[in-house]
Parts: sequence; C-alpha cells; structure tokens
Amino acid sequence: MGDQDIKDLAQLVIDPAQIAILTNELACIANTEGYFLWLNPRWEEVLGWEEAELKRQPFLSFVHPDDRPATLVEVGRLAEGASTVNFTNRYRCQDGGWVHLAWNTVPTHNNLLIAVARDVTNIKNREKEKDNRSRLLALAESLSQVGHWRVDIGAEEIFWSDEVYRIHGHDPQTYKPTLADGLKFYHPDDRQAVEQAIQASVEQQAPFEFERRIIRADGETRQVVSKGRVEVDERGMTTAIFGVFQDITDLRARERSLIELNERLSAKVMEITIRNKELRQLSELADLLQSSETESEISDVLYQTLPGYFDTLSGAVYLIQGSRRTAIKIVEWGLLRQKDVIQISDCWSLRRGSPHMLGTQRGMQCKHHLERPLGGAHCSPMIAQGENIGILVLSGSALEHATTLKRFSRFIDAISTHIAMSVANVRLRAQLHEHSTRDPLTRLYNRRYLEAAFEREIARTRRHDQPLSLVLLDLDHFKQFNDDYGHLIADNLLKHWGSILWQSVRGEDVAARWGGEEFVLLLSNTSEEAAERLVERLQIALLKIALHSDHGPCRPVTLSAGITSTQGEETMLDELMSFADQALYHAKKSGRNRAARASKCGQAHSVRLLTPPPLKQSEGS
Repeated sequence: MGDQDIKDLAQLVIDPAQIAILTNELACIANTEGYFLWLNPRWEEVLGWEEAELKRQPFLSFVHPDDRPATLVEVGRLAEGASTVNFTNRYRCQDGGWVHLAWNTVPTHNNLLIAVARDVTNIKNREKEKDNRSRLLALAESLSQVGHWRVDIGAEEIFWSDEVYRIHGHDPQTYKPTLADGLKFYHPDDRQAVEQAIQASVEQQAPFEFERRIIRADGETRQVVSKGRVEVDERGMTTAIFGVFQDITDLRARERSLIELNERLSAKVMEITIRNKELRQLSELADLLQSSETESEISDVLYQTLPGYFDTLSGAVYLIQGSRRTAIKIVEWGLLRQKDVIQISDCWSLRRGSPHMLGTQRGMQCKHHLERPLGGAHCSPMIAQGENIGILVLSGSALEHATTLKRFSRFIDAISTHIAMSVANVRLRAQLHEHSTRDPLTRLYNRRYLEAAFEREIARTRRHDQPLSLVLLDLDHFKQFNDDYGHLIADNLLKHWGSILWQSVRGEDVAARWGGEEFVLLLSNTSEEAAERLVERLQIALLKIALHSDHGPCRPVTLSAGITSTQGEETMLDELMSFADQALYHAKKSGRNRAARASKCGQAHSVRLLTPPPLKQSEGS
C-alpha cells in the first residue's frame, strides 16, 4: 500500500476536520499486525524518531519491555472491535529515554487502528513524586512514631494516618473513627482534661498540647502526646482541627532509666575522682619505675612515692632474692613493724601466690609481722611473668571497710604488678648484660666485651700518654689434661683459674677468656715489666691449684704468656694480639712455662725462663 493509498483511505475513514483536531497530539494509523501506517509530525517531535524509522519496525519494539504484555492484551481487544480509552504505556525515545503515552484508540471495519496518544510523562512523574512523598511521610512517621490527624467539623469526618492507627492498635481497613467516640480512646481518668484542652483551643483559636494516656484496642495503656491547632474560615469560624500524635511510652521509660542511671552515676562521682587520682599516681609510678636501671633506684622510687599513694596506711615492700628462699625488706613506712629478712614460708601470700587479708581480730598472722597490726594487714604478692618477685604489705584501719578494701585491692594489685614488672625487667637486663659480656664457665669477660673495652682503653692511653699492656695467656698441655682427667675436672680447673685472674687484676683492668684455654689481660697504665711480674705471680698461683681425680692428685698445669704494649699510638686490637701471639709462640717453642715480650715491630726481643716452683719430673710440662 502506497502513501497515496493511505491518504485516500484516511479520507474514507475519518473526516479531515477530525484529523486536524487529533494532530494536536500524537496521531497515527496502524494495522492489527503491529505496524504504523501513518503518523503525524508530533511523533518525531516527542520521540525523536523519523517517520520511516517508526514504520520500519513493529510498534511493539518501541514499547517498554515491562509494558509489552499489557499492550499485547490491549491490541487483542482492539482486534476484537473494542475501543481503548486512556491506556498508558511507555515508548522508547531516540535518545534512549522513555515517555508515557495515554492512548485513545478505535478499530475500523477494515482491521485498521486509528489512535491518538497524549504525552503524560510529566503527569506520571508528578504522580510518582507524590507517591514517593506519601511513602516517605509514612516511613518518617513510622520511624519517629509520630502520626498526624485531622477533624473536619463541617463534614464530621476524622482522618488518621497509618501511624495513628498503629498507636491506637486499630486496622485502617476495618475501623473508621468518628466524632462521637473521639474521647473514648483516652483513659477514663484523662478524658475530662483532654476535652477541656480541645475546647479551650477552639474557643481561643490557639494551639494546644497535652500528654495523656490512651487505651489501645488490645487493652494496653500507652502514654501519648497530642499537639494541634484549629483552622478558621474568613468569618472566623472553626472549620477543622489538625495535629500530630506521638506514642511516648518508651521515651518516658527511657527517661526514667536515665534518671536512675544519673543517680547511680552521681553516687560514683567520688569513686571516679579517686580512681582518676589513682590512675595519675599509677602513671607517675610506672614512668619512674621504667626509668630505673637498678634495684637500688627502684627502692628509692618506692620510698618517695608509696607513702603518698597510701596516705592513711603503713606499709613495706619485700623482694625475693636469687636463692628463692629469702626476701629482703627494701622499703618501709608508717607504723608497721616488720622483719628485715624473712623466709618465703613466713608470708601466707607468698605460700599461696594470692593476696592474704589479716583482720584486726581474726585471720592468720604472717610471721614477718613483729606484732599484730592494730588496723589489720593486707599482703599482696608481686608477680611478673608467672614468677613471684616479692610482696607488698599494707596496714591500717581503712582496710576494714568493705568498699574501701575493694577499691584498695584494685589499686594494690596494679601497684604490685608495676613493681614486679620493673624489678623483673631490671634483673632481666642485668642477666642479659651478664650473658652478653661474661664467659659462663669462668665468669671472666668474653671476647665481645674485650673488643669494646679496648676501644676505650686505647683512647685513654693516647689521651694521657700512658702505657697499655696486653698479655696473651695459654694453659700448657690443657687438652692433654682434659683427656687425662675428664671434662668435669678440666672445667673445675678453668673455674679456679678464672677466679685467680679476676682477683689478680685491678678494677680498671680487663681479664677475658679469648677461647678454649687462651686468656687475655688488658692492663691499663701498665708497662711490659709490670705485666711480666704479674705473669710470674699468675704462674705461681696456677701451680697452687690442687685438684683430685678418682686416682689421686692431678698434676699441676703451667702457664705460657706473650706480652706486648703500646703507648700513645694509634693501634688496633688485632695488631696487638698478633704481637702477643708471636711472643707466646716463642715462649712455647722455648719449652713452655715461660713468658716472652714482643716489640712494636713484631720481633721477640726478650725470652727468658722464669723460676716457677720445683716440679717432680713425672709431672713436668
């Protein structure tokens, strides 16, 4: 069918004047097979498609997928001869958007459809916006538990929002409120007051507000607040009353809970104040204890702080010693009289590992009390990392009060923990330092300490131009001695030898085990001659060590030594050790039990036999 045929057909079907009216909207002619046959220009203006593009595809392809099922049903009705009035669906625009079209369609006798579509997108959007506002209002009322109501006096009608129905416990589908029973929802004792409030508002044309009780449909009593005002016409006559309605039962319950909570909090103000003071004191104590490097410093800190922390109590602090058998009192204040040294079994808290309370009249008394404390006593064990470090003992009448004791117990435990951790840390640092600088068998310094000490001593000898001597000592035939008598006796010999070295040097000197049976002496402000005399004394002292095996006395062990020195020179430890080692080599090569001296150039310039105590031939080196 051509365009001319369609136009002729249109003239046969409908009057041109009618088409002129219809073309103010989107007018078209389509067939029941789903194709547009003719469209007026408004289609392109509204949808953006050209007429040819709209005719090329079934008009259903332009319909929103969600609207296609309903559109097919409507086309089926048209095919059966029924007309369509205000059928609405969505059409796709050329830019990808959608418009809402409201259709008025009539079928013809020759299976054509003549239709006019009106763009109702703005109307739909406004309806949607209105629905959204209504939904949001209902949601807001539900969340806030505030509903709104209106009484139309002229029409004698009452409107309740869904939230008002919910507050009253009625179903909006089955119950409709009336003016006659408007007051019956209120508690009988509150009805008169409600009526008077509303009457006064109407007479004075002023807002009203009251808080009363209602009885819900299920019989539950709820506390509500109602606020409202009146509407008047141009004559000043009241036409309506409207307002809001809120269930405040839960709010009032929370308010009562808050009042009770506030009362409890007020009762604890003093306790919190005291607790804050205690926290400040604990912070101060922790800072001072963490800065303490020795147990003596810890004692000083406790003596200066604890009497102020426990201003109404007397007390003492004991620390358990290395033997784990005794504890020594390091601090004491107030009127408490305690022993200076106690056994672990003297204190019940040390025995049990938990606090021990002694009342003024009852309770087991610890033996560290020289007399029964008049105000009772509290012993708190000081535990760090599962190990009992000591005890904190307190005495005073304040301990008798139950609430005071409970508060004191937390404070005492915290202080005990701080003291215990600090003492444990100090002891651990000392132990780690000992392990890092000492040889565990001889208790002499190790190579690491010697290397650090050398840097200090070489700087001193250069600064003061004083001699610094280094002596390398070697126990002669020690490996054979170890093989003959075993490790235990050999280790015992090394322990005795380490003690001799430690007692033979001055406090500023360094005696170190270099490794195995080799030892090093670093002698400050000491000449080679003085170092040689020290070696002679050491050789004699070594020979005096008397050890016994299962087969009788052990043979003596002799000593060889290499001596070198420096004065005011830039020298490395390795360099001096090399010189001393060369001298030691010459001493051993010359028969052992000797000392040799090495000069700066590394050549041995003096090898002489010392005069050790006489030995039996069978025991010689």
